[in-house]
Amino acid sequence: MARMRATPINDFMTTNGRIRKDGRVIRDLYLMKVKTSAGVAR
Repeated sequence: MARMRATPINDFMTTNGRIRKDGRVIRDLYLMKVKTSAGVAR
């Protein structure tokens, strides 16, 4: 189990993911905010 946790996960959804002690996967996520068009001059 320790070797599996130490090995990074690289597949189509996850790059360099890790397995936590509770068995869940840690992966990078991106949070983005899109501005509304109300502030754009036309």
